[in-house]
Amino acid sequence: MKVVIILATLITLVLTQDTYSSDLENFDIDELLENDRLLESYGKCLEYKGPCTSQGREFRKLMPEAIRTNCLKCTLKQREMVRKAAKALNVKLPKIWNELVKQEDPKGEFKQKFEDFLQRSD
Repeated sequence: MKVVIILATLITLVLTQDTYSSDLENFDIDELLENDRLLESYGKCLEYKGPCTSQGREFRKLMPEAIRTNCLKCTLKQREMVRKAAKALNVKLPKIWNELVKQEDPKGEFKQKFEDFLQRSD
């Protein structure tokens, strides 16, 4: 259930060797999460079912790796943003959340580790 970093990786922009780019650390995750229409739009982008902003395309590109690695290349702030976004998406838009879970982890290989990641507060 909590397998998709979705908006989580949605918070990262460019992949570097050790960490994802910190460019999007100024992304206003709270504004996104408070606007259900905007959140749904980003969710559809991640599902490949709707248009994407340039940020949405970057998030979608990085999401699979971030899920498989539990956001290993995320900065501390990005991890916090991913956790916040994933939890909100699961509560506010469970249908999109479940579709993203199926899309990014169809065999459930990363589910438990990702759920554990979401519960931590490092």
